[in-house]
Amino acid sequence: MRAIMAAALLLMGTMAFSAPATWTNADWNYRAQVSALSPDERANALVEWDVDFSDLIARAGAQGTLDPNSPRVTMLQNGQEKEMPCRFFAEKDNPAKGRLCWLRVGTMPAGSADSCLVYFDVGASKPAKVYPEMARAKPVMAKNLLANGDLVAPDKADATRPDGWLYGPASDVGSVEWIKGAGRSGKPAFKVTEAAGGETAVVASCQVAVQPNTRYSLSGWAKADKGSTDGYVLLQAWFSTADGKAVSSPDGDYGNYKLSASSIVVKGESPWTFVYGTSINVYDPKSKSNHAIDDQKTLPGTGAASIQAGTCYGKCVGLLSDMEFRECPNGLPMGIWVTAVEKKP
Repeated sequence: MRAIMAAALLLMGTMAFSAPATWTNADWNYRAQVSALSPDERANALVEWDVDFSDLIARAGAQGTLDPNSPRVTMLQNGQEKEMPCRFFAEKDNPAKGRLCWLRVGTMPAGSADSCLVYFDVGASKPAKVYPEMARAKPVMAKNLLANGDLVAPDKADATRPDGWLYGPASDVGSVEWIKGAGRSGKPAFKVTEAAGGETAVVASCQVAVQPNTRYSLSGWAKADKGSTDGYVLLQAWFSTADGKAVSSPDGDYGNYKLSASSIVVKGESPWTFVYGTSINVYDPKSKSNHAIDDQKTLPGTGAASIQAGTCYGKCVGLLSDMEFRECPNGLPMGIWVTAVEKKP
């Protein structure tokens, strides 16, 4: 592993923003406080969020079935709520789960984050609202290629491990543990302990098929836990051919061909951090250094990616959860997370 650092975006997500005490949609009983991040500058962007309203209803301490007409989105600007045109695309077999899209009117600077409120309710009493701006809207963000990126599903053959992920037994170097409820969102997380220090790494990995000449994004939540003294918490995608060989170029084999979302430098315990990256790095055998591919697309011959969540280069305890690996040919998808779910007082 010749280099750790790569172009990546790290954003703290530990605190809920200050939402107004009054509710713009006064007849709605529930709302989620949502942060929406734009790594690139975007004008009038269509924000897309994979949401499970059943989960939000439960987190609000409520029961019932989502009112399909109820989702509304507002954005906080200067302490005031501004309604955003929105539309909910429900899954065919689960009407409470799907993709909520809204038109983010105006321009977001690169690296900025919106504070939004998503109102919703149960039952069937809310009036339908059709926004003309959303009449022809269609979700374009690709699905998460990590089928168990939230680590919720157990392996059918071994219920002590998450489905789709591989890691070895505990050793003198370190260990990987799958801990339910340890993630930032209350979902499971990996706890990866590197005990040996030095140039060692301990990871959990998931293999996915990818395409050449394609842009991908990798994101998740990471933190250094108690007991960490140095090293890195990492979330990376290592690319190869479909049969696991190095992807070659006219200049020779690339020995370090990866996309990094997280290289958190550990100096003790850290807060949960949203980590995000699209920049693909390669190792140049001539200069013996790493450099980013200009168009951020995979090289010809690429057919597989090994997503690795773990720790390296030090004595470190890392937690990682809610990981996503997506194709993003039309630019960066938004990074979105819930900071709180409220029930109307």
